[in-house]
Amino acid sequence: MDYKGKGFVSYFFGWIGGLIVLFAFKDNDRKTAFHACQSIVISVSQVAVNIVFGILGGIMYATVGFDISFLSSIYSILCFVLMILGIVKAMKNEADPKLPVVGDITEKLFEKKLSEFPATVTPVSAKFDPTTGQPINPQPTPKFDSATGQPINPQPEAKFDPNTGMPITQPAPAAPEAPATAAPVEQPTDNTTI
Repeated sequence: MDYKGKGFVSYFFGWIGGLIVLFAFKDNDRKTAFHACQSIVISVSQVAVNIVFGILGGIMYATVGFDISFLSSIYSILCFVLMILGIVKAMKNEADPKLPVVGDITEKLFEKKLSEFPATVTPVSAKFDPTTGQPINPQPTPKFDSATGQPINPQPEAKFDPNTGMPITQPAPAAPEAPATAAPVEQPTDNTTI
Protein backbone atom coordinates (compact mmCIF):
# COMPACT_ATOMS: atom_id res chain seq x y z
CA MET A 1 0.00 0.00 0.00
CA ASP A 2 1.34 3.43 -0.87
CA TYR A 3 1.68 6.48 1.37
CA LYS A 4 -1.70 7.98 0.41
CA GLY A 5 -3.54 4.72 1.02
CA LYS A 6 -1.95 4.30 4.45
CA GLY A 7 -2.87 7.89 5.38
CA PHE A 8 -6.47 7.32 4.30
CA VAL A 9 -6.76 4.06 6.26
CA SER A 10 -5.27 5.72 9.34
CA TYR A 11 -7.87 8.49 9.50
CA PHE A 12 -10.90 6.72 8.03
CA PHE A 13 -10.83 3.83 10.50
CA GLY A 14 -9.82 5.94 13.51
CA TRP A 15 -7.62 4.45 16.20
CA ILE A 16 -7.98 0.94 14.73
CA GLY A 17 -6.73 2.14 11.33
CA GLY A 18 -3.92 4.04 13.04
CA LEU A 19 -2.78 0.93 14.91
CA ILE A 20 -2.95 -1.19 11.77
CA VAL A 21 -0.83 1.25 9.77
CA LEU A 22 1.60 1.80 12.64
CA PHE A 23 2.30 -1.86 13.42
CA ALA A 24 1.30 -3.93 10.36
CA PHE A 25 3.37 -2.15 7.71
CA LYS A 26 7.14 -2.46 8.06
CA ASP A 27 7.94 -0.06 5.19
CA ASN A 28 6.57 3.08 6.88
CA ASP A 29 8.48 6.31 6.97
CA ARG A 30 8.17 8.90 9.75
CA LYS A 31 5.47 10.86 7.95
CA THR A 32 3.22 7.81 7.50
CA ALA A 33 3.73 6.83 11.14
CA PHE A 34 2.93 10.39 12.21
CA HIS A 35 -0.41 10.27 10.37
CA ALA A 36 -1.22 6.96 12.10
CA CYS A 37 -0.30 8.33 15.55
CA GLN A 38 -2.23 11.53 14.94
CA SER A 39 -5.33 9.51 14.03
CA ILE A 40 -4.98 7.51 17.25
CA VAL A 41 -4.77 10.72 19.30
CA ILE A 42 -7.85 12.24 17.64
CA SER A 43 -10.09 9.19 17.90
CA VAL A 44 -9.05 8.19 21.45
CA SER A 45 -9.55 11.77 22.66
CA GLN A 46 -12.99 11.80 21.02
CA VAL A 47 -14.03 8.65 22.88
CA ALA A 48 -12.62 9.98 26.17
CA VAL A 49 -14.31 13.38 25.83
CA ASN A 50 -17.65 11.76 24.92
CA ILE A 51 -17.48 9.57 28.04
CA VAL A 52 -16.50 12.48 30.31
CA PHE A 53 -19.12 14.88 28.97
CA GLY A 54 -21.74 12.12 29.03
CA ILE A 55 -21.11 11.47 32.73
CA LEU A 56 -20.76 15.15 33.67
CA GLY A 57 -23.81 16.05 31.59
CA GLY A 58 -25.89 13.48 33.43
CA ILE A 59 -24.67 14.69 36.85
CA MET A 60 -25.23 18.36 36.01
CA TYR A 61 -28.67 17.70 34.58
CA ALA A 62 -29.66 15.76 37.71
CA THR A 63 -28.33 18.41 40.12
CA VAL A 64 -28.66 21.76 38.35
CA GLY A 65 -31.04 20.93 35.54
CA PHE A 66 -28.60 22.01 32.82
CA ASP A 67 -27.35 19.48 30.29
CA ILE A 68 -23.80 19.97 28.92
CA SER A 69 -23.66 16.75 26.93
CA PHE A 70 -24.10 18.82 23.75
CA LEU A 71 -20.43 19.79 24.20
CA SER A 72 -19.45 16.22 23.35
CA SER A 73 -21.31 16.61 20.03
CA ILE A 74 -19.37 19.79 19.30
CA TYR A 75 -16.10 18.02 20.08
CA SER A 76 -17.09 15.09 17.84
CA ILE A 77 -17.68 17.51 14.95
CA LEU A 78 -14.26 19.09 15.61
CA CYS A 79 -12.61 15.65 15.53
CA PHE A 80 -14.42 14.83 12.28
CA VAL A 81 -13.05 18.04 10.71
CA LEU A 82 -9.53 17.16 11.92
CA MET A 83 -9.83 13.69 10.40
CA ILE A 84 -10.89 15.21 7.05
CA LEU A 85 -7.93 17.63 7.22
CA GLY A 86 -5.61 14.70 7.94
CA ILE A 87 -6.93 12.78 4.92
CA VAL A 88 -6.45 15.85 2.73
CA LYS A 89 -2.86 16.29 3.97
CA ALA A 90 -2.13 12.61 3.29
CA MET A 91 -3.67 12.72 -0.20
CA LYS A 92 -1.70 15.86 -1.12
CA ASN A 93 1.46 14.26 0.31
CA GLU A 94 2.29 17.46 2.17
CA ALA A 95 5.74 17.73 3.69
CA ASP A 96 4.38 18.54 7.16
CA PRO A 97 1.68 16.10 8.33
CA LYS A 98 0.98 17.99 11.58
CA LEU A 99 -2.55 19.15 12.26
CA PRO A 100 -3.26 22.19 14.48
CA VAL A 101 -2.90 21.43 18.23
CA VAL A 102 -3.14 17.67 17.69
CA GLY A 103 0.24 17.54 15.91
CA ASP A 104 2.13 18.88 18.94
CA ILE A 105 0.33 16.49 21.30
CA THR A 106 1.12 13.59 18.96
CA GLU A 107 4.82 14.51 18.90
CA LYS A 108 4.98 14.49 22.70
CA LEU A 109 3.00 11.28 23.20
CA PHE A 110 4.62 9.22 20.43
CA GLU A 111 8.12 10.72 20.39
CA LYS A 112 9.86 7.41 21.09
CA LYS A 113 7.79 5.41 18.60
CA LEU A 114 8.18 8.00 15.84
CA SER A 115 11.97 8.02 16.25
CA GLU A 116 12.02 4.35 15.14
CA PHE A 117 11.01 5.29 11.60
CA PRO A 118 13.32 6.75 8.94
CA ALA A 119 12.68 10.29 7.74
CA THR A 120 11.85 9.07 4.23
CA VAL A 121 11.72 5.73 2.52
CA THR A 122 13.40 5.73 -0.87
CA PRO A 123 12.07 3.06 -3.19
CA VAL A 124 14.67 0.83 -4.74
CA SER A 125 14.53 1.13 -8.50
CA ALA A 126 16.73 0.19 -11.40
CA LYS A 127 19.17 2.93 -12.29
CA PHE A 128 20.17 3.51 -15.87
CA ASP A 129 22.80 5.68 -17.51
CA PRO A 130 20.81 8.38 -19.35
CA THR A 131 23.30 8.53 -22.23
CA THR A 132 23.52 4.81 -23.02
CA GLY A 133 20.35 3.43 -21.44
CA GLN A 134 22.40 0.63 -19.89
CA PRO A 135 22.11 -0.36 -16.22
CA ILE A 136 24.64 1.50 -14.06
CA ASN A 137 25.52 -1.45 -11.84
CA PRO A 138 24.43 -4.52 -13.79
CA GLN A 139 24.83 -8.05 -12.57
CA PRO A 140 28.23 -9.50 -13.49
CA THR A 141 28.18 -11.22 -16.85
CA PRO A 142 30.55 -13.88 -18.11
CA LYS A 143 33.58 -12.42 -19.86
CA PHE A 144 34.95 -13.94 -23.02
CA ASP A 145 38.22 -13.57 -24.88
CA SER A 146 37.38 -11.74 -28.10
CA ALA A 147 40.00 -13.65 -30.11
CA THR A 148 39.10 -17.22 -29.08
CA GLY A 149 35.55 -16.84 -27.78
CA GLN A 150 36.51 -18.85 -24.69
CA PRO A 151 35.61 -17.72 -21.15
CA ILE A 152 38.39 -15.68 -19.57
CA ASN A 153 38.06 -17.18 -16.09
CA PRO A 154 36.15 -20.42 -16.61
CA GLN A 155 35.32 -22.83 -13.86
CA PRO A 156 37.95 -25.56 -13.55
CA GLU A 157 37.00 -28.56 -15.61
CA ALA A 158 37.21 -32.11 -14.31
CA LYS A 159 40.00 -34.08 -15.94
CA PHE A 160 39.65 -37.78 -16.65
CA ASP A 161 42.12 -40.47 -17.52
CA PRO A 162 41.23 -41.57 -21.06
CA ASN A 163 42.25 -45.17 -20.32
CA THR A 164 40.36 -45.74 -17.09
CA GLY A 165 37.65 -43.05 -17.20
CA MET A 166 38.42 -42.12 -13.60
CA PRO A 167 38.96 -38.50 -12.53
CA ILE A 168 42.58 -37.50 -12.33
CA THR A 169 43.28 -36.16 -8.86
CA GLN A 170 46.93 -35.41 -9.40
CA PRO A 171 48.56 -34.59 -12.64
CA ALA A 172 50.22 -37.58 -14.21
CA PRO A 173 53.98 -37.35 -14.46
CA ALA A 174 55.09 -36.35 -17.87
CA ALA A 175 56.74 -39.13 -19.86
CA PRO A 176 60.30 -38.39 -20.82
CA GLU A 177 60.50 -37.30 -24.37
CA ALA A 178 62.92 -38.96 -26.73
CA PRO A 179 65.18 -36.57 -28.50
CA ALA A 180 63.79 -35.73 -31.84
CA THR A 181 66.45 -36.79 -34.29
CA ALA A 182 65.62 -37.40 -37.82
CA ALA A 183 67.10 -40.44 -39.47
CA PRO A 184 68.97 -39.62 -42.63
CA VAL A 185 66.98 -40.38 -45.70
CA GLU A 186 68.92 -42.17 -48.37
CA GLN A 187 68.71 -40.79 -51.80
CA PRO A 188 68.36 -43.37 -54.43
CA THR A 189 71.27 -43.36 -56.71
CA ASP A 190 70.73 -44.08 -60.28
CA ASN A 191 73.95 -45.36 -61.92
CA THR A 192 72.39 -46.58 -65.02
CA THR A 193 73.41 -45.07 -68.26
CA ILE A 194 71.36 -44.94 -71.23
